[in-house]
Amino acid sequence: MILGLLKEKPYYGYELKRVMQARYMDEWANVAFGSIYFALTQMTGEGLVEPRGTEKEGNRPSRTVYSITEAGKCEFFRLLREGWQKVDVPPDPFRVCLIFFEELPLEETISYLERRAEAMQQTMDHISAIFAELNAKGAPWMAHCLWTHDMGLCQQELAWLLAFLDDLKSGRHKEVQQEKKLALRR
Repeated sequence: MILGLLKEKPYYGYELKRVMQARYMDEWANVAFGSIYFALTQMTGEGLVEPRGTEKEGNRPSRTVYSITEAGKCEFFRLLREGWQKVDVPPDPFRVCLIFFEELPLEETISYLERRAEAMQQTMDHISAIFAELNAKGAPWMAHCLWTHDMGLCQQELAWLLAFLDDLKSGRHKEVQQEKKLALRR
């Protein structure tokens, strides 16, 4: 992300963070402010970016402006192409909870799932609010694409959660397990 932004124009570290926030990239990129400076230092050592100069405003500390190098542009395009081809299922502790869902009392598991469904709905509301704000500012088409992608994922997760909750509350999960055990014996 940093290489892509520096490809647009030179930035200093704090300015990169502000651009990420203004574009709501910080919502999904999980980039800590300190890691931007760490990444800039590391990428400078790798020859991907270079300090372009230092600026100073009033009593503020001086700040280094960075620009992307030709090697950085090549790395950006390599990473971009790699990202398009990679399909990942991110690690999620929820998967472990699903595997061992019967270890807790059913009522407790249902309570956690209901809270997760509520949190998913809140996430969808949050994404919609961000998109409405971006739309009011004349958001680019890509913002719409990101919104529909993220909303689709959240809607699918919420639908799955509600169906799973229904299976647990109705006892259907026990019926399905029994059917599987019988099928294995045959």
